[in-house]
Amino acid sequence: MEGGGSLEPRTKREVCTTIGKNSDGLCAKKYNPTSSNDAVAFSLAATLCPLYTLGHDIEPMCICPLDLFFSNCSLAASTDRLIIQYGLIKTIDNKKLHIVVTDGRPFWQRRVVQDFKKNSRGGLDSQLDPVGGAGIGNLFKLKAMFNNWQLFFNPNIDNANSFIKKYDRKYAHEKEVSMRKAIFKQNIRLVKETNRRNLGYKLTINHFADRTPEEMKKYRGLHRRPEGKIGTIPFPYTESRLKEVASDLPVEYDARIYGLVSTVKNQEECGSCWTFGTTAAAEGALAKSNGGKLITLANQALVDCAWPFGAAGCDGGTDNAAYEWMQEYGLPTEAEYGPYANRDGFCHIKNMTKTYPIKGFTDVTPNSIGALKVALVNHGPLSVSIDADPISFNLYSSGIYYESTCDPRSLNHEVTLVGYGEKDGETFWIIRNSWGPQWGIDGYMHISSRENACGITTEPTYVVF
Repeated sequence: MEGGGSLEPRTKREVCTTIGKNSDGLCAKKYNPTSSNDAVAFSLAATLCPLYTLGHDIEPMCICPLDLFFSNCSLAASTDRLIIQYGLIKTIDNKKLHIVVTDGRPFWQRRVVQDFKKNSRGGLDSQLDPVGGAGIGNLFKLKAMFNNWQLFFNPNIDNANSFIKKYDRKYAHEKEVSMRKAIFKQNIRLVKETNRRNLGYKLTINHFADRTPEEMKKYRGLHRRPEGKIGTIPFPYTESRLKEVASDLPVEYDARIYGLVSTVKNQEECGSCWTFGTTAAAEGALAKSNGGKLITLANQALVDCAWPFGAAGCDGGTDNAAYEWMQEYGLPTEAEYGPYANRDGFCHIKNMTKTYPIKGFTDVTPNSIGALKVALVNHGPLSVSIDADPISFNLYSSGIYYESTCDPRSLNHEVTLVGYGEKDGETFWIIRNSWGPQWGIDGYMHISSRENACGITTEPTYVVF
């Protein structure tokens, strides 16, 4: 902020006095200006305090969430120049959120907060001056920013240059810089607009925020199965048996709790998702068959070796190609074969001293929530094919994801289904992605079971040892 340093000495001073606590135990405070310069400095810093505090380590006074419009805050005392409501909000990374609404004379040039009155819940509402003009606009801007509070604590949110620095982007020329910044700004708008809509999930700016749709294909890589390719072992449940078994299933299930899921991986810019989903399914099935011992298997072997079965390494592949190769050769351990390399390599499966061939793989009855739950609890984790094309999928951060444009017939990405749960009466699936732990919920996503969202139930499979 221009001239930000000149505000720091004054705003660091203790200029407030406690006048009581509200029903939530939060302090209500008032500002006692010692001079007109102090008032101007404090008002400007306080109005911009989320950004200014992060940069200068100062803590001006704060208010309760703006989207409540003071509904659970006590009324702060005011002077002719400044009204402050105080509250403390902690973010997920334990940083403090500071937002202040003032009467705005020094900053907005209009008196925005005109009066307060009790609402139906006994809290306090604000009445805004209808002729506040720019002041009202700024107030609603602050409100929108609070609704996006998580984004405030990502220092890249409104600054493409900071994003470039954080992710160490090296663009070829100024034309590309302009192109990337334009994509970044479009995604900023998408994140903010989506998060304001209270859809049940949130987006954020992550390492995909400057990528084109064409480039994102490299972070997927699933090809559709050739016609006629199906599971080698039939799904062993009739419809009546499914209903019987499903009635005894737990309300929630998470294979991670049972030690059946290895750590989140990152495929990077190699279209090898088809190896991560299928390898995870094999790891879980192997652990179930050997007394619960989880062994990390080498999906790099599939990248290097499954070409004769129709796969193409980093240029993509199918789940059936992976499974057919596993039947023929068996996956080796990562410790012996080597870690994932983010590139095609030379196959050296014949040099391995130990591999784990599978008996086959099973296609779960498609488009059935009950069948998928039964398969997951009794045979999972599962490898599932989904549509990961929507930009909102790339920028997912938290919550239960549901995107109407996600096509359950357009399967282009392979992930691992590890669990399911319920929230507010809605069932969701827990999937492990292969985009690293910095994506989503530490590398995972909660996705709605409604309308076969993104194709979770279209083509799920599990491994049999």
